[in-house]
Amino acid sequence: MLALSGVILPSSKPAQAEVCLLDTNGDGTATDGTDTTGGAANNTDTNLACGIGATANGGSATAIGRGAQATGARATAVGRNSGATADNATAIGQDSEASALDTTAVGQSSLANQEDATALGRNSTADAVQATAVGSQSDARGENSTAVGFNATAPTGGTQNTAIGAEANAGNTGGNSNATSLGFDANARGNNGTAIGANTNIAAGAENATVIGEGASASGAGDQGVAIGQGSSVTGVNGIAIGSGVTAGANEVVVGAAGASDYFLPGLGDDATADVDNDEIIFYDPDTDQLLTDGGAVVTRISTNSSNITANSSNITANSSNITANSSNITANSSNITANSSNITANSSNITANSSNITANSSNITANSSNITANSSNITANSSNITANSS
Repeated sequence: MLALSGVILPSSKPAQAEVCLLDTNGDGTATDGTDTTGGAANNTDTNLACGIGATANGGSATAIGRGAQATGARATAVGRNSGATADNATAIGQDSEASALDTTAVGQSSLANQEDATALGRNSTADAVQATAVGSQSDARGENSTAVGFNATAPTGGTQNTAIGAEANAGNTGGNSNATSLGFDANARGNNGTAIGANTNIAAGAENATVIGEGASASGAGDQGVAIGQGSSVTGVNGIAIGSGVTAGANEVVVGAAGASDYFLPGLGDDATADVDNDEIIFYDPDTDQLLTDGGAVVTRISTNSSNITANSSNITANSSNITANSSNITANSSNITANSSNITANSSNITANSSNITANSSNITANSSNITANSSNITANSSNITANSS
């Protein structure tokens, strides 16, 4: 049996791990027969338990420290109340815990409790398969995620997220994945987002966004957005903002710097040549609020187009009024046509009735004419008879 009093003493026997003899009587020497193991326990000679209440019983397990527990095969627990409770687990530091296959927890109160997880640093936590947390209070809870730095976080729900830097965060509890943040308080919360620089931020709703530079950001609507430069930002889908303090909305490209005296097209300068507007280089002069060529001439087409647009707008308004008036007239005409159609139908009926009456009247006239003729003949005959009778 090995004797221990501050150091491990050589044994005359071949090395066989058992339990440590502790200097429990305080005389400076661990003596077999007068000192004890302090309650350390093992169940085979391949295990080593050293410390009051230490336990090593997993097979080739090592537990060193008061209350240390190495209960998995080839497990190692070093430190007061440390626990390596799964095969190939390693826990080093007071209250450290490695409780899943092939896990490593190093540091006071560190925790690695999912397969192949690694936690290094005080209060560090690796709580997902193949998660890695490095740094005091670092926290990696997404599968295959990495958090490196003080209080760096790769939260639950997302996968393949990487946060590097103090207070850095990659992913969010909504399940966003493949996010990368690099820098103090860098935050990449959207799917596939990349945030590089101190205080950078990609909101949870923005997917595939990239922000680079201190304070650069992409809002929740900034899908596929790119912001490069201190304080630059994108607030809409496909926006690109390059320069200090500039902001790009949806489908906008903004290049320059907020408050700069001149804005040049990217890649163009006083000595540049380019196939732009018949080989002219155009830039904006904020002092005159005009577009100028590299020769100093004012670009007038913008003003002309603006006038044409205004004229067209007036014409469109006038045409709209005319269309409204025509529509009213068409409605009125339609009503009149309907009324006239009704009158024509009534007149046609009256004409037909009148025609029938005329035909009947004609027949009556003919009959009356015959009667008149007959009456005339009778009158003549009567007259002759009267004359004859008179004679």
